[in-house]
Amino acid sequence: MVKVLGISASLRNARVASADTLVKDLSSIDNRKNLELYIAKQSQILVDAFIEAGRAENKPFNEIYKNLRRLSGKQGLSNSEGAMACGLWAAQQEGVDIDHLSLARHFPPSGKIIMEEELKNKIMACNAILLSGPVYFGDRGSLAQSFLNYCSENTEISAHLKGKVYGGIAVGAKRNGGQETTLIYQMLDMVNMDMMAVGNDSTVTSQYGGTVVAGDIGKLTSDEYGITTCIGTGRRVAHVAKLVDSGSKVTAKGKIKVHLWLLQDDDKRKGLAFFKEWCDDIKSMRDDVEFVLWDVLDSSVGRCIACDVCPIEVGESSEYRCIITSKKDFFAKFHEEISDADAILVCAHNPGAGNKVLSEYQEFIERTRYIRRDNYLFSDLLVAPFILSELSARKNLHLRIMTSMVRHDTVISHPLICMNYEGKKLNYNKVIIESQNFIDNAYNLSVGRLKTKIVNTLYKPEGYIISKDKFNEDMKSGLLEETMKSSKNAAQGKLNTRLRIIER
Repeated sequence: MVKVLGISASLRNARVASADTLVKDLSSIDNRKNLELYIAKQSQILVDAFIEAGRAENKPFNEIYKNLRRLSGKQGLSNSEGAMACGLWAAQQEGVDIDHLSLARHFPPSGKIIMEEELKNKIMACNAILLSGPVYFGDRGSLAQSFLNYCSENTEISAHLKGKVYGGIAVGAKRNGGQETTLIYQMLDMVNMDMMAVGNDSTVTSQYGGTVVAGDIGKLTSDEYGITTCIGTGRRVAHVAKLVDSGSKVTAKGKIKVHLWLLQDDDKRKGLAFFKEWCDDIKSMRDDVEFVLWDVLDSSVGRCIACDVCPIEVGESSEYRCIITSKKDFFAKFHEEISDADAILVCAHNPGAGNKVLSEYQEFIERTRYIRRDNYLFSDLLVAPFILSELSARKNLHLRIMTSMVRHDTVISHPLICMNYEGKKLNYNKVIIESQNFIDNAYNLSVGRLKTKIVNTLYKPEGYIISKDKFNEDMKSGLLEETMKSSKNAAQGKLNTRLRIIER
């Protein structure tokens, strides 16, 4: 059975006793209303404990904190714990097992790790991690950092987490309190440990994870939107973890189709030559992958004009439905072909200073708006940045690619970055190894999609009133549901032509 491990990374955690009952409590909750009632009740327990610990007498916080640690046990939830519990509950509703880990139990305010065997056993038993913690200056707290350091330094744990699924939740005092930057940095660290990262699901238009506004103790339940993002993150983590697990339990035959989008290069086209060479090298090593290299720089990409209704009409995903119809436009010419992919590598060459840069990157990414709003055409595909970078380039394009592409409801993999210096590819052999890992994970995900059947992922136009009215009309008429079903069947058919399960 797939297991999602919910991790709370706050020193204010209430559930630090070994006899934790949180998982049992969550298993008895059957709907969101009762979940919120439970979270509110548990949050109030912590508020009362805070008062009992000395706030009523205006004791200094360090004394209150010591008293709270003594009171910690089987009851109460901090904001970070409550947010994590919302995600864990949603994961369980998706049919997976759940477990809970309080980092405050194992990483004290000072000193060495305690009860390490228990900590390690919980990590080694999971298929996915849902990490929730507070924001400190737009980044994670030190507990979360200690956990990441521990995992990366332990060879057994890091080997186990390779290819597993990660999702994050961040709790801040304000709506724009650094939650998204925290989740972005954390996502990069997790994929650098070879985990596969996801955001929240399409309920809130697929962002970076759970983003909660809760400053003072017990304020979590005041943020309905934040709770929704936590639930969506837990649901997304469970869904992808099940795909990965399903794909790993069968043997399949056939080729997956990996698309490479070359969006930036220099005027000497060093990037194009590099990616062609890479394709040839990988194909000489394995026969389970087909590459399609799109030299986008050979076409033109019109700028997105941000239509109020996008795509401009309801239709099947294979149909081009962007308002820009120039015959020279890349998307107008190749929409149907680029829609047929099992995994995507977003490619670029970062030349050094003083070199001319040819780029369609920003225009291309913004134009994928119509693809995202077409019910996440790239949903559940594995995506990674693939960069050829001069040693002196000092660019962060890989991070920009990750943060843009995760919003397509994709699964994000470790960036592939080949460093070039005076014509020498310094780490090409390592890039080849990492590329093989990417293809292995993409194959596994594709087989999982094949076995469990591709699911419909509905885009909901949050924040767009005109689009929302059109969406409601299309839902009411049944046209949207009809075209989504047809598109899903077509995508499943294309996947079936490439892959077949030969052993269950």
